[in-house]
Amino acid sequence: MRRKLFLYFLGLGLLTAYLVSPLVTAWKLREAIHNGNSDYLAAKVDWPRVKQTLKTSMTSYALGQRPDGAAAFDAPDPPKPSLWQRIKAAYGRNVVASMVDTMVTPEGLPKLLAYRRDYNETFRSIPDEAKSLSWPERLRRTWARVVKAEFLTPTTFAIEMRDKVIAHRSYLGHLELQGGTWKLVHLEVKGQRPQGRISRAWSAVKQAALP
Repeated sequence: MRRKLFLYFLGLGLLTAYLVSPLVTAWKLREAIHNGNSDYLAAKVDWPRVKQTLKTSMTSYALGQRPDGAAAFDAPDPPKPSLWQRIKAAYGRNVVASMVDTMVTPEGLPKLLAYRRDYNETFRSIPDEAKSLSWPERLRRTWARVVKAEFLTPTTFAIEMRDKVIAHRSYLGHLELQGGTWKLVHLEVKGQRPQGRISRAWSAVKQAALP
Protein backbone atom coordinates (compact mmCIF):
# COMPACT_ATOMS: atom_id res chain seq x y z
CA MET A 1 0.00 0.00 0.00
CA ARG A 2 2.77 2.42 0.93
CA ARG A 3 4.59 1.62 -2.30
CA LYS A 4 1.46 2.39 -4.32
CA LEU A 5 0.94 5.66 -2.48
CA PHE A 6 4.57 6.58 -3.01
CA LEU A 7 4.36 5.88 -6.73
CA TYR A 8 1.08 7.77 -6.96
CA PHE A 9 2.41 10.92 -5.30
CA LEU A 10 5.68 10.64 -7.22
CA GLY A 11 3.79 10.48 -10.50
CA LEU A 12 1.54 13.35 -9.43
CA GLY A 13 4.57 15.44 -8.50
CA LEU A 14 6.30 14.75 -11.80
CA LEU A 15 3.14 15.60 -13.75
CA THR A 16 2.69 18.84 -11.81
CA ALA A 17 6.32 19.80 -12.39
CA TYR A 18 5.92 19.11 -16.11
CA LEU A 19 2.76 21.21 -16.38
CA VAL A 20 4.22 24.13 -14.44
CA SER A 21 7.74 24.05 -15.91
CA PRO A 22 7.05 26.10 -19.10
CA LEU A 23 5.39 28.84 -17.03
CA VAL A 24 8.40 28.90 -14.71
CA THR A 25 10.70 29.22 -17.73
CA ALA A 26 8.57 32.04 -19.16
CA TRP A 27 8.80 33.91 -15.84
CA LYS A 28 12.55 33.36 -15.63
CA LEU A 29 12.96 34.67 -19.18
CA ARG A 30 11.02 37.79 -18.21
CA GLU A 31 13.18 38.29 -15.13
CA ALA A 32 16.37 37.65 -17.13
CA ILE A 33 15.40 40.41 -19.55
CA HIS A 34 14.65 42.77 -16.68
CA ASN A 35 17.89 41.93 -14.86
CA GLY A 36 20.15 41.76 -17.90
CA ASN A 37 21.03 38.08 -17.42
CA SER A 38 22.42 37.55 -20.91
CA ASP A 39 23.86 34.11 -20.09
CA TYR A 40 20.41 32.74 -19.23
CA LEU A 41 18.89 34.35 -22.33
CA ALA A 42 21.60 32.91 -24.55
CA ALA A 43 20.88 29.42 -23.23
CA LYS A 44 17.09 29.55 -23.17
CA VAL A 45 16.27 31.30 -26.48
CA ASP A 46 16.65 29.96 -30.00
CA TRP A 47 17.68 33.35 -31.36
CA PRO A 48 17.61 32.64 -35.13
CA ARG A 49 14.05 31.28 -34.95
CA VAL A 50 12.87 34.03 -32.61
CA LYS A 51 14.33 36.73 -34.85
CA GLN A 52 12.60 35.33 -37.91
CA THR A 53 9.17 35.21 -36.27
CA LEU A 54 9.65 38.70 -34.85
CA LYS A 55 10.60 40.12 -38.25
CA THR A 56 7.49 38.66 -39.81
CA SER A 57 5.06 39.74 -37.11
CA MET A 58 6.56 43.20 -36.56
CA THR A 59 6.40 43.92 -40.28
CA SER A 60 2.76 42.93 -40.26
CA TYR A 61 2.05 44.98 -37.12
CA ALA A 62 3.93 48.09 -38.23
CA LEU A 63 3.18 48.16 -41.94
CA GLY A 64 -0.11 46.32 -42.22
CA GLN A 65 1.27 43.62 -44.48
CA ARG A 66 1.12 39.86 -44.72
CA PRO A 67 4.38 37.90 -44.58
CA ASP A 68 4.37 37.69 -48.41
CA GLY A 69 4.48 41.48 -48.59
CA ALA A 70 0.90 41.97 -49.78
CA ALA A 71 -1.49 44.34 -48.06
CA ALA A 72 -3.28 42.89 -45.04
CA PHE A 73 -6.00 45.44 -44.52
CA ASP A 74 -9.55 44.63 -43.47
CA ALA A 75 -11.09 45.46 -46.83
CA PRO A 76 -11.64 42.34 -48.98
CA ASP A 77 -10.15 44.00 -52.07
CA PRO A 78 -7.82 46.79 -50.91
CA PRO A 79 -6.67 49.27 -53.54
CA LYS A 80 -3.39 48.49 -55.21
CA PRO A 81 -0.64 50.51 -53.48
CA SER A 82 1.17 53.15 -55.46
CA LEU A 83 4.84 52.84 -56.41
CA TRP A 84 5.81 55.22 -53.59
CA GLN A 85 3.81 53.22 -51.07
CA ARG A 86 5.52 50.04 -52.22
CA ILE A 87 8.92 51.69 -51.87
CA LYS A 88 8.11 52.91 -48.36
CA ALA A 89 6.76 49.49 -47.39
CA ALA A 90 9.87 47.73 -48.70
CA TYR A 91 12.08 50.19 -46.85
CA GLY A 92 9.99 49.66 -43.72
CA ARG A 93 10.58 45.92 -43.89
CA ASN A 94 14.31 46.57 -44.08
CA VAL A 95 14.08 48.89 -41.07
CA VAL A 96 12.24 46.24 -39.05
CA ALA A 97 14.71 43.54 -40.06
CA SER A 98 17.64 45.76 -39.13
CA MET A 99 16.09 46.59 -35.74
CA VAL A 100 15.55 42.92 -34.95
CA ASP A 101 19.03 41.85 -36.04
CA THR A 102 20.63 44.63 -33.99
CA MET A 103 18.52 44.65 -30.85
CA VAL A 104 17.12 41.16 -30.41
CA THR A 105 20.18 39.53 -28.84
CA PRO A 106 21.00 38.29 -25.32
CA GLU A 107 22.65 41.63 -24.60
CA GLY A 108 20.40 43.89 -26.67
CA LEU A 109 16.97 42.81 -25.44
CA PRO A 110 17.59 43.90 -21.81
CA LYS A 111 18.86 47.26 -23.09
CA LEU A 112 15.77 47.67 -25.22
CA LEU A 113 13.53 47.00 -22.23
CA ALA A 114 15.54 49.47 -20.16
CA TYR A 115 14.98 52.15 -22.82
CA ARG A 116 11.26 51.51 -22.73
CA ARG A 117 11.21 51.48 -18.93
CA ASP A 118 12.98 54.85 -18.83
CA TYR A 119 10.59 56.22 -21.46
CA ASN A 120 7.55 55.06 -19.47
CA GLU A 121 8.89 56.61 -16.27
CA THR A 122 9.85 59.91 -17.88
CA PHE A 123 7.04 60.56 -20.35
CA ARG A 124 4.16 58.31 -19.22
CA SER A 125 4.73 58.60 -15.45
CA ILE A 126 4.59 54.81 -15.14
CA PRO A 127 6.86 53.62 -12.30
CA ASP A 128 9.18 50.65 -12.67
CA GLU A 129 7.33 47.71 -11.10
CA ALA A 130 10.60 46.05 -10.12
CA LYS A 131 11.33 49.02 -7.87
CA SER A 132 7.84 49.79 -6.59
CA LEU A 133 6.17 46.38 -6.19
CA SER A 134 6.92 43.20 -4.31
CA TRP A 135 7.72 39.97 -6.13
CA PRO A 136 4.30 38.37 -5.41
CA GLU A 137 2.48 41.48 -6.64
CA ARG A 138 4.54 41.62 -9.83
CA LEU A 139 3.78 37.95 -10.42
CA ARG A 140 0.07 38.56 -9.87
CA ARG A 141 0.00 41.49 -12.29
CA THR A 142 1.94 39.57 -14.89
CA TRP A 143 -0.47 36.63 -14.66
CA ALA A 144 -3.43 39.01 -15.00
CA ARG A 145 -2.11 40.06 -18.42
CA VAL A 146 -1.91 36.48 -19.71
CA VAL A 147 -4.41 35.97 -22.53
CA LYS A 148 -3.77 32.27 -22.93
CA ALA A 149 -1.34 29.62 -21.75
CA GLU A 150 -1.72 26.16 -23.24
CA PHE A 151 0.09 23.11 -24.52
CA LEU A 152 -0.08 22.88 -28.30
CA THR A 153 1.68 19.50 -28.22
CA PRO A 154 3.35 17.59 -25.37
CA THR A 155 6.59 19.42 -26.25
CA THR A 156 5.26 22.82 -27.34
CA PHE A 157 3.72 25.42 -25.03
CA ALA A 158 2.14 28.71 -26.11
CA ILE A 159 1.70 31.77 -23.92
CA GLU A 160 0.22 35.10 -24.98
CA MET A 161 0.40 38.24 -22.86
CA ARG A 162 -1.11 41.70 -23.25
CA ASP A 163 1.13 44.75 -23.32
CA LYS A 164 0.81 46.57 -20.02
CA VAL A 165 0.75 50.03 -21.64
CA ILE A 166 -0.42 49.85 -25.26
CA ALA A 167 -3.99 48.66 -25.74
CA HIS A 168 -4.78 46.01 -28.36
CA ARG A 169 -1.20 44.77 -28.48
CA SER A 170 0.04 41.44 -27.17
CA TYR A 171 2.98 39.09 -27.47
CA LEU A 172 2.74 35.41 -28.34
CA GLY A 173 5.60 33.10 -27.46
CA HIS A 174 6.14 29.41 -28.08
CA LEU A 175 8.33 27.34 -25.78
CA GLU A 176 9.70 24.04 -27.01
CA LEU A 177 10.94 21.18 -24.85
CA GLN A 178 14.48 20.36 -25.98
CA GLY A 179 16.68 17.90 -24.11
CA GLY A 180 14.61 18.14 -20.94
CA THR A 181 14.54 21.95 -20.85
CA TRP A 182 12.18 24.55 -22.29
CA LYS A 183 13.48 27.07 -24.83
CA LEU A 184 11.78 30.06 -26.44
CA VAL A 185 11.61 29.33 -30.18
CA HIS A 186 8.88 31.69 -31.44
CA LEU A 187 7.93 35.26 -30.55
CA GLU A 188 5.52 37.53 -32.35
CA VAL A 189 3.85 40.88 -31.87
CA LYS A 190 0.07 40.86 -32.28
CA GLY A 191 -2.33 43.76 -32.50
CA GLN A 192 -4.40 46.06 -34.64
CA ARG A 193 -2.67 47.08 -37.82
CA PRO A 194 -2.91 50.37 -39.73
CA GLN A 195 -5.83 50.39 -42.12
CA GLY A 196 -3.90 50.99 -45.31
CA ARG A 197 -2.24 54.23 -44.24
CA ILE A 198 1.43 53.75 -44.86
CA SER A 199 2.10 57.24 -43.46
CA ARG A 200 1.38 55.86 -40.00
CA ALA A 201 3.89 53.05 -40.39
CA TRP A 202 6.92 54.85 -39.02
CA SER A 203 5.45 55.51 -35.58
CA ALA A 204 4.17 51.94 -35.56
CA VAL A 205 7.65 50.67 -36.38
CA LYS A 206 9.02 52.49 -33.35
CA GLN A 207 6.31 51.07 -31.09
CA ALA A 208 6.70 47.58 -32.49
CA ALA A 209 10.37 47.70 -31.63
CA LEU A 210 9.60 48.15 -27.92
CA PRO A 211 8.35 44.85 -26.43
